[in-house]
Amino acid sequence: MTLKKCIQFSLFIMVLLIMVQGCTATDYLTFHGDAQRTGYVADAGPLSENIRWSVSPGSIDSSPVVAGDRVFVATSPGMSDPGATLAVYCYDTDTGEELWTYETGSESGLTIADDLLIVGGMDGYLYALDITDGSLSWSVQADENPGFFGLSSSPLYYDGLLYVLTPSDGGLHVYDPADGSEIWSVAFGAWDVGWTNATYFTAPAAADGVVYFPSNLSELYAYNTATKAEIWNVSLDATIASAPVIGTDSLFVTTATRLYEVSLTDGNILANREINAQLGTPALDTTTGLLYVGTGGGLVCLDATDITAAPVWDVATAKIAVSPVVAGDYVYAATNEEQSSLYAFAAADGADAWSYTLPAPEGGNWASFWGSSPAVADGTLYIGAEYTNTLFAFGENVTPIEPVVIFDGSVTVVEGETFSFVPSNNASASYTVNRTTDLAALDIAATTGGFTFNASDAWYADYGSFLLEDIDGVTNDDWQTENAHSWSIYLNDAPAPVGLGANDLTDGDTLTFYFCPTDPDTWAALIDEATYIVEIDVTVDGGVTPEYIFDGSVTVVEGETFSFVPSNNASASYTVNRTTDLGALDIAATTGGFTFNASDAWYADYGSFLLEDIDGVTNDDWQTENAHSWSIYLNGAPAPVGLGANDLTDGDTLTFYFCPTDPDTWAALIDEATYIVEIDVTVSPVAVSDVVVTDAARGGMAQAQVTVKAQDAGWYVVVVSGVNSGGDSLAGIATVQLDAGTPMDIPALIAVPQQAQTGTYTLYAGVYTLDDYPNGLLNHSEGVECVIS
Repeated sequence: MTLKKCIQFSLFIMVLLIMVQGCTATDYLTFHGDAQRTGYVADAGPLSENIRWSVSPGSIDSSPVVAGDRVFVATSPGMSDPGATLAVYCYDTDTGEELWTYETGSESGLTIADDLLIVGGMDGYLYALDITDGSLSWSVQADENPGFFGLSSSPLYYDGLLYVLTPSDGGLHVYDPADGSEIWSVAFGAWDVGWTNATYFTAPAAADGVVYFPSNLSELYAYNTATKAEIWNVSLDATIASAPVIGTDSLFVTTATRLYEVSLTDGNILANREINAQLGTPALDTTTGLLYVGTGGGLVCLDATDITAAPVWDVATAKIAVSPVVAGDYVYAATNEEQSSLYAFAAADGADAWSYTLPAPEGGNWASFWGSSPAVADGTLYIGAEYTNTLFAFGENVTPIEPVVIFDGSVTVVEGETFSFVPSNNASASYTVNRTTDLAALDIAATTGGFTFNASDAWYADYGSFLLEDIDGVTNDDWQTENAHSWSIYLNDAPAPVGLGANDLTDGDTLTFYFCPTDPDTWAALIDEATYIVEIDVTVDGGVTPEYIFDGSVTVVEGETFSFVPSNNASASYTVNRTTDLGALDIAATTGGFTFNASDAWYADYGSFLLEDIDGVTNDDWQTENAHSWSIYLNGAPAPVGLGANDLTDGDTLTFYFCPTDPDTWAALIDEATYIVEIDVTVSPVAVSDVVVTDAARGGMAQAQVTVKAQDAGWYVVVVSGVNSGGDSLAGIATVQLDAGTPMDIPALIAVPQQAQTGTYTLYAGVYTLDDYPNGLLNHSEGVECVIS
């Protein structure tokens, strides 16, 4: 996992904690649904895992809000696309159609204030956008030193005013939504523990003319909104982890270890219980008096009149670090793990009603998880996901749904190969089927994609093909029923001419299976009404499958050189630029654990080296028939010169093919390659090396030292951060001015919270330009270990 992904995952786990909104049947205007932050919606939410629609605007860590027929969400830096443009999006609740965007990112929950959408920006500004067209009404800098997450506390709109918590001064600021002018504020001093601070991911709550909010880590405050005077404050056992949830006579709030009930009148602690609370806000059903709390092991339901009593019910899941929401007879909660799930539980007894699990992470992403808490309005649940960068709308369909894609990928079939197929209706039969048929491609896709299928040979004697009965458990309907769905086969966007197993494939074909109804008159498949799809891009291989010795990425640094000793001349040593094909191959060999050799026999004539072998795969004698040798390609085209003389730029793809050449043109026949080395190249202007991190104790500081050399002089940001095996994180940061080409040892202090988990953390050092930070990671180190005791 790259440093940027590592930082973002460890930090965004904490963003999961507070984002939710809800209130009436058609609106969900603010975090956790109302000013009291109860997370309670009277009307029913979705009764199944049916997805009405989904969109993918980018990484979502702020929870949605809903006003009428519009849903609003903001994006922030994410694992799978850290360089994406950050924006606020408005969608049609019925169709998911994008109505407008405004370019500013947010980690906090959004809030509707009459006809304005209030956005806490990552830049420390508070924005007011017209909900109709997204135009900017006003903006104000609420926090001059907002840190990485910006205004990450969800704003509160109460009694005509906006209440915002600001991290750098530990303060509550109150604004007029008409023009953004500040009405009053209180502050309790800057924090020295960074983003572990309470105010970063909690939110104020209000009722009966009193606003309640956390500050000073473990202190909870109550202020009269009219007189602006403090009514009371109370200190709890540890850093406050949730927004206050206001009931009739008391409020509920969690720390990392306890759930508290606090008197609204005087701040006295009425009750508390030990609980493995996470960074989400509990939900309170104001009609039943049941309180729902996410924990490190699942969801706990308590009687709000006696939180010390045994739980009403307790369901075990993975860690729930997002805020649950109660809607009608169900409570909705989502887990935070490597592959996370959204659950609907019966509010009364915790019975599992339905669930939906995100796809498994791929491509170097550490986890696939929910970035926001759910928001429920008008029977639809909206929730955003990290990694997939998707906003989901769960509920009953009111518009044509997007089909479920069971598989969308590529398979390779080999000419001349066959396989045995046993039909679903006849276990004693076995047919030999060519690999270059539609049945064979479906068989490979099923194995690759982890789904099943069944086909009958009932019609084989008459038609020489099989009848496809189901894919992934989706079975043909009785054809006599109204709107009956069944599986149809399409080849290159046209109906397949014959049945399954009798359609021959050629290289580049697209094979598609639609589960859809048919026209009652023409029997033509109505593929636009398909509810499930399998799409397979087919490559027909002549029989040779190349072996990849290496397929990955390397980073080369501008201005660096290294010494290269040719294989035929041990006494020679050449100074080679790191930003050449030879420089990239040398790094890939070290990273991938393979060897290579190159000769300088032609260096005097051509200024380049002759690549002789990679990983022991040696060039054949060029005079032998079908002789294979190593060819160099740059961005899909033959490299213009020999090894070591091809300069690289950022984003280049460098490929080495072990293949024959055309006997007439001497062109490399790369389609016949038997071995491949493929290298994606990042060219960085900064070198990062010699990372040393001391061990430390909880409540103390770990000291890091990083050696950095920049090609260009200027100001840079060095971030040292990472996680332990449980996803708990540490981070430190330093800002430094570097001279061009001069290495500098950069110190950085890493604060270790008192609540940090002990054990081993793997930390990485990454470098950014000050102007681009926190975007645009230039380079990062390998991981080093830090032991926290």
